[in-house]
Amino acid sequence: MRNDLRFLTFVIAMLIGAPAARAQNAAAVQLFEDGQAKMKAGDLDGACAAFAESNRLESRAGTLINLGMCLEQSERLASAWAAYGDALARAKDPAKKRIAETRRAALEPRLSTLHINVNAPVDGLEVRRDGLLLEQASLGHPVPVDGGAYTIVASAPGHQPWSTR
Repeated sequence: MRNDLRFLTFVIAMLIGAPAARAQNAAAVQLFEDGQAKMKAGDLDGACAAFAESNRLESRAGTLINLGMCLEQSERLASAWAAYGDALARAKDPAKKRIAETRRAALEPRLSTLHINVNAPVDGLEVRRDGLLLEQASLGHPVPVDGGAYTIVASAPGHQPWSTR
């Protein structure tokens, strides 16, 4: 599978690397190119960080697809799935749409989900996953998450906090 992703990285670079770079600001272009170089060198953490920052500066479908591939190779499947979804929403080019759709669909059966049920909601309830406040709408529904351990903390005014890992 890693060889398929490397080939796909090459194909995407050919399809979207240069045209996307012309439309982006200089910092986004440099970060995108750094991400490609780091990914080629096997520095996935550095590559993913560069693609994420390039996308933060100027969100583009090609950058999001490269970020998704980087996250996928790093086994952060839910994050990759989300990046492909963002790319799909942003893509105008049919080739980019097809790549994002195909990669996203391939990940769906492999996604891990976290389902947090609240049996007795109370006023002021906050539920956090690794310190990040979860939206009330996500409670009671399976939410795609990257694999691994998480600390879940629930708290509300006048109630003893509860946590689990």
